[in-house]
Amino acid sequence: MRSGVIAQKVGMSRVFTDGGEHVPVTVLRLANCQVVAHRTKDKNGYVALQLGSGTRKPKNLTKAARGHFAVAKVEPKRKLAEFRVEEGDVIPVGAEITADHFVVGQFVDVTGTSIGKGFAGGMKRWNFGGLRASHGVSISHRSIGSTGGRQDPGKTFKNKKMPGHMGVERVTTLNLKVSPANSACRRRQPPPAKPRPRPPKKAKPPTRGVRDMELKIVSLDGKAAGSIKLPDAIFGLEPRADILHRCVRWQLAKRQRGTHDVKNRSEINRTGKKIYRQKGTGSARHGPARVNLFRGGGRSFGPTPRSHAIDLPKKVRALALKHALSAKAKDGGIIVLEKATMKDGKTSALQKSFAKLGLTSALIIDGAELEANFALAARNIPNIDVLPVQGINVYDILRRPTLVLTKSALEALEARFK
Repeated sequence: MRSGVIAQKVGMSRVFTDGGEHVPVTVLRLANCQVVAHRTKDKNGYVALQLGSGTRKPKNLTKAARGHFAVAKVEPKRKLAEFRVEEGDVIPVGAEITADHFVVGQFVDVTGTSIGKGFAGGMKRWNFGGLRASHGVSISHRSIGSTGGRQDPGKTFKNKKMPGHMGVERVTTLNLKVSPANSACRRRQPPPAKPRPRPPKKAKPPTRGVRDMELKIVSLDGKAAGSIKLPDAIFGLEPRADILHRCVRWQLAKRQRGTHDVKNRSEINRTGKKIYRQKGTGSARHGPARVNLFRGGGRSFGPTPRSHAIDLPKKVRALALKHALSAKAKDGGIIVLEKATMKDGKTSALQKSFAKLGLTSALIIDGAELEANFALAARNIPNIDVLPVQGINVYDILRRPTLVLTKSALEALEARFK
């Protein structure tokens, strides 16, 4: 028994015989089909050839697969298959099999995957005749009819011909005749697909005010207290609106309580007795008064308690926080505060300090713990939010035009994203 080949279907064509009769043919292409390995009787218990076809990038292969092709000294293949052969028909490893492997007029068996046709009904999938097209059948003219027995056996047996996914199956066609490849077939073969050249990447201009940003440190009195350099890995990214939108949507959906609820007919405290007799009243037929038709009855398809939360990966959340901080840095809306402490928790004194800094609507982020007097004085000031560094989030950063970070908060953020 000779070896088969791995081929790719290109399309359909036709050839003409000497008598003028045209014969439909399928055009196949051998894409660098080579022998990759042997299967011997001593080692594997049978004799076969492992063939490979197509090409594949080495970086997309596992280390074991790269080693397998390296031993055979052939380039990585996209498709591998084995063909049983006789011991005398073994082809050396690395040899390429071309169309000359077959003889014109030879009969071959072809195996492939059929075209997928989606979900199909019984008439298309199994060639059923359908039901009557006139009297006695309503709407379901193309249904398959009964699909099972009665109480015994009480089930539908496997392999029952029913509607389902049609196509994408292993199909074998026997005794196809090899035809000569003439110029017409070659002309009808489309050229191999070439990857579309990617447009050259445009160099992005450096963002002003973000790269290597250095800010002044100020105190609550408005005096300068040195300077600090913001890390580019956190505050120097180019903000992406889609990532910020995903994170804000995740936050707002997660905080919804979802406690809305209504009573359905089973929860209404009424009798389940029929309200009046079925016939003879002149009114419509009714059952109990707990149904949604009557005033005070249950509600159909009403809201039930549920969670509105959606999933968002941790890495996306962390990236969104960096983009929110970078957006504030790009807009110049970050102020670095030396420390957020007060001797007494007086709101009026803190308001005067905020007036010196020009803060009217801001989010203030402190270290791991808030100073009690500062938090007490700031909680009565409108449009001012104070959070520890653990509570920093994208929504609150974008909600306020100014972001105030203390030195301890900056150190905690650097340690968090290190």
